[in-house]
Amino acid sequence: MFSQIGSYIQNTNFKPSKTKIKFCKNKKNSFIFYESNTIEYEKILAVLKGEIAGCIFRNVIPKSTCQKILKNFWASPVIGKRKDKVPAYNLGAYHFDKYLEEYFNEVDNSKIYLEKLFNNVENVYEKLVFNFENFLKEQNIYFRVAKYNKKRAGEFLIRSCKSEGREYIIKPHEDMAQCKNNKQLGFEIQKVTNYNIIAGNICLENNNGGNLYCWDFMPDDTYRKRLGVIGTGYPYPNELLENVQNIKLQVFPGDLYFLNGGNIHAVKSNESNTLSFRTTLSFFMGFINNNTIVRWT
Repeated sequence: MFSQIGSYIQNTNFKPSKTKIKFCKNKKNSFIFYESNTIEYEKILAVLKGEIAGCIFRNVIPKSTCQKILKNFWASPVIGKRKDKVPAYNLGAYHFDKYLEEYFNEVDNSKIYLEKLFNNVENVYEKLVFNFENFLKEQNIYFRVAKYNKKRAGEFLIRSCKSEGREYIIKPHEDMAQCKNNKQLGFEIQKVTNYNIIAGNICLENNNGGNLYCWDFMPDDTYRKRLGVIGTGYPYPNELLENVQNIKLQVFPGDLYFLNGGNIHAVKSNESNTLSFRTTLSFFMGFINNNTIVRWT
């Protein structure tokens, strides 16, 4: 039986440490999601450090803002279906299983259209990054866009997955494997594999359900090779996850959430099996050394 979101009492006297950062990937008792009605940047950092599995901040983006961004998204002339195994409409570049030339060309070609998503509406991504960057400066941590030579990675994308007639909108997967893909040698996101990879999401739309499921299981290359998902981490079979501790997370428009993408996770279709869309503004981030966090798509 799936457990509901973990909860624990917030320590109101919490002060981020300025001592040497300690990281963990499978720390005992770290498989928990923190929940709050306000954005708490120290909790995002806790996910990056592997202290907790994720955090979710409820209703922190106005629904009117979500609706305006959605309207601009669906009006864009360059929305396309993903060409890989993920059944989604997409605006923005994603590095998954691509050669770097293709990825960075898509980054350059999508910039102008991503900027138009915030026509006549607040740029909530820019605001989030600005505030988190200032918070991290106080911890002596640098936060920037990932690079390959002099090329800058994509900063965010919008992905809309259709739910109709299948068990999963997005099948069980993990995000660390794609950072180890040999097609992308030299891209500095590969240094994140020494730490934790974090997926950041703003939920813009989630009609009729489509809950996030996260399992307390971080596969290594032994599992990836045996299951044929080296370099992708997608998909993992259901039988692998039987009897593994897990969390079911309900997500609503206006929610901002971060999760450790090294854990296998998935998005299930709504129970009614009716046509619906789950749309998020998304990006990745992770440490590449003890005082630098990078972000990319």
